Amino acid sequence: MRGVGPVGAVAVLSFWASLRGLRALALAAFAVVPTLIVLALVGARASTSQIGDAAQGLFLELTIPIVSIVIVLLLSVGQFRTEIDDDTLGYLTSRSIPREGIVLGKYLGSTGAALVFLVPAALLPIAVALAAGAPSLPDGALGAIVAITVLAAVAYGALFLLLGLVTSWALLLGLLLGFLWEELLVNLPGSFPRLTVIFYLRSLASDLVGSGPLSGYTIALPTADAVLAPIAAAVVFVVAGMATIRVVELAPERSSA
Repeated sequence: MRGVGPVGAVAVLSFWASLRGLRALALAAFAVVPTLIVLALVGARASTSQIGDAAQGLFLELTIPIVSIVIVLLLSVGQFRTEIDDDTLGYLTSRSIPREGIVLGKYLGSTGAALVFLVPAALLPIAVALAAGAPSLPDGALGAIVAITVLAAVAYGALFLLLGLVTSWALLLGLLLGFLWEELLVNLPGSFPRLTVIFYLRSLASDLVGSGPLSGYTIALPTADAVLAPIAAAVVFVVAGMATIRVVELAPERSSA
């Protein structure tokens, strides 16, 4: 593709490939679940305050810890794992594209594609609640929701992309990390929560929003720390991927005849 360079070409191809096929339709259907829950509350004639609180609460209790992890996991792992299993990655490595550029391009493309699903998943429940007469969001809430959504895609996307590159068990390991590691460690005392991404995302929500379901995380960090930690984790994982692709086997395992 002219004008975007090799890394940009890989990113564009990865982005559009992630938005095609039955998998994309399934992910879109999954992303709309929080909105459907809010619509169900509207249909059940819940009070407007309940609808508003539910829309905000669902963001931290469903959209980020479940919807975002599943969507990012499936999109990011497939960037390398599908091509390795199908033995098609050799096409890219045989072109004049540095292997490190392939990692960066696929990361940018898959993260951008994930945000196509996640941003509406985060904002549509709020829009439905407001349309149903819910009270206005607290100051800073809208910006916090967008920032947390982007940071979740950035951090989880880098981790799951690396897993897809290094192991055929990437989906299983990603599920364990997303639903066991993240949810277990964040509830432990001491410094254990700092080993999770969700800790920094919840901390950012509490720091940026002064009231309502998004606030009140008791061990919140300063805003700068809560923002920089997921970005730093993403950089580490992407750099690890760039180093790993130089030595990892990019052809599928073949049994001897």
